[in-house]
Amino acid sequence: MDVSGTMNVSTVRSGRGEGAARKGRSAYHLYWCLAATLIVFFIYVYGQVVFPAFGYAKDFLLIVVAIATLLDVLRCPFRWQPNRIDLCAGLLFLYLLLQLVYTAVRVESLPVAYLGFRLDFMPIILYFGFRRLEGERYWCSLHRLFLVLLVMGAVLTLIEFVLTAGGFVGSDFFLDLLAGPEASSPKGERVLMAFGDLPRIYGITGTPHITGVYHLVLLVLLLYWPLPSRGQTLPVPSLRLGSLALILLLLLAVAATMLSTSKTAWVILAVMLALLVLSQRRIDWKGIVLVAVVLAFLTVLVFGQEEANKEFLLSVQFLGFLEIYYDLVSNALENVLEDSPVFGYGYEYDMQFSSLEADNVTEQNQPLQSDIYFAEVFRMLGGAGLALFAILFGVLPLQLLFSRCCSREGKGAALGVLAIFLAFAHYSPLTSPVMASAAWYLLAYMSREWSLSLRGHPTFRKAA
Repeated sequence: MDVSGTMNVSTVRSGRGEGAARKGRSAYHLYWCLAATLIVFFIYVYGQVVFPAFGYAKDFLLIVVAIATLLDVLRCPFRWQPNRIDLCAGLLFLYLLLQLVYTAVRVESLPVAYLGFRLDFMPIILYFGFRRLEGERYWCSLHRLFLVLLVMGAVLTLIEFVLTAGGFVGSDFFLDLLAGPEASSPKGERVLMAFGDLPRIYGITGTPHITGVYHLVLLVLLLYWPLPSRGQTLPVPSLRLGSLALILLLLLAVAATMLSTSKTAWVILAVMLALLVLSQRRIDWKGIVLVAVVLAFLTVLVFGQEEANKEFLLSVQFLGFLEIYYDLVSNALENVLEDSPVFGYGYEYDMQFSSLEADNVTEQNQPLQSDIYFAEVFRMLGGAGLALFAILFGVLPLQLLFSRCCSREGKGAALGVLAIFLAFAHYSPLTSPVMASAAWYLLAYMSREWSLSLRGHPTFRKAA
């Protein structure tokens, strides 16, 4: 009897040990898949310049992450209870898959539908991979990698600005590098995209508008940097920063945002600073100082221009765009509101940049180039798809930002997601792989902090 009991106990312990070992291997493999994806997406734009076949790495890594996530789910299906963010992301993922089938039926080609799906929406797979990642050491390491990449992106923007403004390379050097010499515009047309005498910065995303938004992510994470207090420990102890280092990184993020010459990012920054002030329960002097620094940058950049450039910037590039904004939106939505307001036309396929023959692709499934991303999303996914995106990227982060039971890191991630959502009002932030990976990482991080707060995790810290 004693021997049998001993054997039963040993068997149970052995089973638990094997289960823990399998769980550890699963988390280990998933971590490396996600880390490799963040790195490859970060260098994706310039990697394609060196190796044209590098573009296939995006699809390959997303498929690998999907397989690793699925295997982890099969090993441990009920690791945590899904929260509202998880449920909304799951609904959006299912809806995107249904749209893949819907588009394939419309254009009579699954490969064509897949090419439309992969451009903006396939990286949603990363969200589920990030959410399934278990273990504090893996999360700490992945978060550290994410922040290092954000800092490197800001440094690259400053380097590009110095090289271009200093005359070390031509004004069209980076545009020619990324898109080829045929993409350069004549000087008379190019002034519409420039910021007065300042060079246009393409940055790590390859597009000026989204590069500035990418730097805003670093800025908000630094603004909500976790502060240790007595009796509490940080979940990312290896990421502790002194006051001087934090100030220098904040200045780097502000400088990169402003020098990106992304007016989209500047407008979003103003909205974010307002949300930062409104969401605080007490005066945040760091935010006030940041506002002063930003105003100083804008004063130098705008009023340091020649009088003709100054008038052009204010009257044409800002006010002029607002005047035609309604027309751009109405032109993009004119037909879809009558034909298919709920489900849209399905994914878009640009036949100019693909060798696939697509005889059945109508004008409805070709890119409209409206420059207004939320209108493009409505055109592709209809009101149902746009509503899911608005809830996931807008409503839920806003709710978390104003919640009193949320950690500082959770609020920072929520404000970062809101910055990306505000970018929907102009160009697409999800077409850029590095921006898409940042968006889904921030959502997963925000969801994780929400779950930790609900479970009363020992490392949970309420925001001040």
